[in-house]
Amino acid sequence: MRSPHVSLRRLVRPALGLLVLLSLVAAVSPVARAASGKDAKVTIRFLTWDLPVLTDNFVNPCSKQYPNITVKVERDYSSGYNTKLQTEFAAGTAPDIFLNSETTTMEWAHKGLLLDQVPYRKELGLPYGTAKYMVSPVQYGEGNKIYGYPNVVSTMVIYFNKNTFDQAKVAYPPSDAAHAWTWDHFVQVAKQLTIDRQGRHPDDPGFDAKHIQRYGASVSAWWATILPLLYSNGATVFDPTYKHYTMDSPAAAQVIQAIADLALKYHVAPTPSELASGSGTISLASGRLGMSLDGTWQVYFYQREHNAKWPVSIGVMPKFKTYQDIAFGPPYVASVKTQHPKEAVELLHCYEDSYILNQQALGSPPQRSLLTTNFARWGINTDHPKNYRSVVVDTILNHTTSLPSLHMYKFNSSWNNLIQPAIDSVMTGKKTATEALSGAIKTQVDAVLAQP
Repeated sequence: MRSPHVSLRRLVRPALGLLVLLSLVAAVSPVARAASGKDAKVTIRFLTWDLPVLTDNFVNPCSKQYPNITVKVERDYSSGYNTKLQTEFAAGTAPDIFLNSETTTMEWAHKGLLLDQVPYRKELGLPYGTAKYMVSPVQYGEGNKIYGYPNVVSTMVIYFNKNTFDQAKVAYPPSDAAHAWTWDHFVQVAKQLTIDRQGRHPDDPGFDAKHIQRYGASVSAWWATILPLLYSNGATVFDPTYKHYTMDSPAAAQVIQAIADLALKYHVAPTPSELASGSGTISLASGRLGMSLDGTWQVYFYQREHNAKWPVSIGVMPKFKTYQDIAFGPPYVASVKTQHPKEAVELLHCYEDSYILNQQALGSPPQRSLLTTNFARWGINTDHPKNYRSVVVDTILNHTTSLPSLHMYKFNSSWNNLIQPAIDSVMTGKKTATEALSGAIKTQVDAVLAQP
């Protein structure tokens, strides 16, 4: 889920530097600390970055389901969300349950800060850890331990303004994986949509790249956009052991350079500085942008933003060789030091089991049954584009993989401190992708991955 005030996809990019000592974690038997059941009156602190208009949809019904539990909701919409959690863990005042970042959950679990929910789920008769229950890319656990699940799952898609496509007489992006555009086709469409103030396209004589009226595409170079494109080209960031850097391959360089070339070579996308200085005027809604690659949480915000004044729709991501996407969602987790672990797990299951936010198109549910036989419960309404099932749900079920951060503890420190700056240098034209992604960076990333 995304707050309109701050996107956690951007929030998690700075290095987090978890400083909490393992000595803070109490070595107490989890079942022995379990509360006595529904008769016990307890208070649970819940920290989230989402607005009340979102969280009230599941917090209030779950509070009615468990009247013995008083939920105290705390919110932090700032870029310091993770720092706040880090500080509270260090001070021994961490919330009982909280919404956590996809890229830090397993790192925090490795630090011994998160509650293993399995003993309590067993005791309460709640489902966990099976492919029949949840789609595997959003199960946050290792071995026989489960730390959390999300209640919304996202993939990456093409958003586009249908009016813009109609005016340019260009066919809409495809709605299924079998017909996904190649990257070259995506670039050609972006050229057809891009016009300068005289209505000329990038390949036309006299095209004025300094005065572009409408850009064909916008592709932000961060991990959520980059990973599907890398995987579609057969490239990876890390080896299968997640102990070695592998983005120094020609296939990875091809993808990163192709993204940079949208702005630097073909002039069909705004540069990072142009986006920043545009102050939101370069957007699908304004008509100054034809397409954008972004996460499916934006369907919710677009539907409420445009109020039917401009028709946004979605298509599947472009590909280099084989269509591939990622499935991800921020999980709800509990502090290992909560004094009410049983009640915490009851609430977490209730939160993850609610599909009200899915009905509002903030994302897809993680439960396999809701993605298949029970799709109509949440996915057929005016908040969802008619092609949502083929674009999003079929992709989640058949064409996605999990984030590297579900299998390793050093994703943030390696990506944020080393890999992302290298990618940024390509986006600004300071280096070629081959230069930025090879050489010393491999030794540096491997050194980070070798740390305990």
